[in-house]
Amino acid sequence: MSDQLERGVSSLIDRLHETERGIETTYLSLGELFPRLVAETDASARTAGDSLAAILRSLDGSAKRGVEDFLASASAFFGSLRDRDKSFLASVNSGIERIAALDEIIARVRSDSEEMEIVSLNALTAALKSGSAGRGFSVITDELKQISFRTISVTEDITAQGRKLLESFRSLGAILSELDALQERFFEEIRETLSGGFAGLESRVQEAASAFGSLSREAAGVRDPILGIMQGVQVQDILRQSIDHVILSLREVFKDPTVSRKDELVFTAAVADLSVSVLSDVIDRIEGGVEDMGRHIDGVVGVVEGLEDRRQRTVNICEDIESGSGDAAGKAETYLSLKGRALSAGRSLSAQVRQLNDSFKALSSLLGKFQNIVVASRIEIARTRALSVVSNTVAGMIEITENLGRDVGQATDLTKTFIKTASAEILAYDKVQESNDERLSLAVRRMEDELGRLKSARERVRDSIASFRLYTPQFLELIRTARSSLDRLSGYKDTLVRLRDEIGTLKRRATLEAEGIEGGGDDLHSIRNERLRRMVERFTIFTHKKTAGVLGDFSVEEGVESGEVTLF
Repeated sequence: MSDQLERGVSSLIDRLHETERGIETTYLSLGELFPRLVAETDASARTAGDSLAAILRSLDGSAKRGVEDFLASASAFFGSLRDRDKSFLASVNSGIERIAALDEIIARVRSDSEEMEIVSLNALTAALKSGSAGRGFSVITDELKQISFRTISVTEDITAQGRKLLESFRSLGAILSELDALQERFFEEIRETLSGGFAGLESRVQEAASAFGSLSREAAGVRDPILGIMQGVQVQDILRQSIDHVILSLREVFKDPTVSRKDELVFTAAVADLSVSVLSDVIDRIEGGVEDMGRHIDGVVGVVEGLEDRRQRTVNICEDIESGSGDAAGKAETYLSLKGRALSAGRSLSAQVRQLNDSFKALSSLLGKFQNIVVASRIEIARTRALSVVSNTVAGMIEITENLGRDVGQATDLTKTFIKTASAEILAYDKVQESNDERLSLAVRRMEDELGRLKSARERVRDSIASFRLYTPQFLELIRTARSSLDRLSGYKDTLVRLRDEIGTLKRRATLEAEGIEGGGDDLHSIRNERLRRMVERFTIFTHKKTAGVLGDFSVEEGVESGEVTLF
């Protein structure tokens, strides 16, 4: 054999050895990988089960029971507050009606005082016309005019106080009405947020557990494709033996230096022909194995990706849990603020009512003076005949005084009743409010605590749902490693195709060179065939022996088909 041909064969042997080691290493790594993959499939199932258990544990039943107990007690407490506020509002509205009636009486007192002032002016004029006889009466009428003026001034003050008091009552009424509306919304919203929040959360947990439980059962479907991949690994021993046959065959071309050059070339061509056939079988097996295992891996990846997509969509849906608790804290602050404003307004009203009472006392004092002046006027007229002309005026004074007495008396009685009732209601409201302030503050703080627990429960559920996994990270990494190993096998298959092509070129060169050498014939073929027969006796795969037998025209002993040779 020429040096160039010999170097080519040596290079082929070296590269076949290298490729054989790479293929064997890859198959062995796959053989080690897939049992681990099966184990990780079981680990993934356990992980999914643990995740489901964590989701179910994430909702603390005691928190829900605590909320239910709190809502039951808070409902009674807030109901009593609202009833008390409604009762006080009714009293305030009644006070507004009384003040409106009082305003009418005060208007009559003012009108009577103005009329009295006019009458006193007329009486004073008549007294002045009477000369010295009317001097005493003029003093009386002058005092009457001053008292009338003071009465008008007091009624103006009372009127202003009444209007201010009316505005205060209306303001308090507005506060209490606003408070009543807020109380109704406030507690109902808190109830809905807490009770509905925990119920909704429990529903989402059950929904997630059901969806993830279904996904977990489907996730076990990767086991069959994985077992299919493991079966494909078992062809490795056949591939190794087959490449060994090619290497053994190529080495034979160097082992008989006694043969002629033509014999050597003819034998080399036959060995190359056998090697091409064996390598084609190896290439087909690798290609079929890669395709089959790739299909199984694609099946695994398809299952994993499909389930992972559904898992993520389930996570997104189940994570869509209302995180807000409304503006409960803000409403609580507004509620407490309105309670404080109502109490402050009630206390202010109490002070205004007492001030109004003092004003009516002053009016009653002026009324007494009116009555004294009227008596003095009648005495003076009876004593002085010259004043008989003002008797009608005195009669008018008496009538006006009686009207004033009646109106002031009515106003005083109404005021006393009003003061008694309003003061009692305001005082009672004040006392109840003081006793409830601490309980109310505690109730609001408890609400905020329960809202905080609801928020924490939502966060725990979100975290548990978001952390749910169908497959362990190790499982996903092993799948990626398996795919990478198949890519390497495809690369080795391509290398074997190139080596097979080079061996085919070796065959053509050896055949062409042998044809250029004279001699040989039947003896040459016999020698070649005998060498082939002896060589293939060391083959371990029957089909390769049969291939050599066809090439060398000799029979081989019956054996086991290559497809029945297994590694495991």
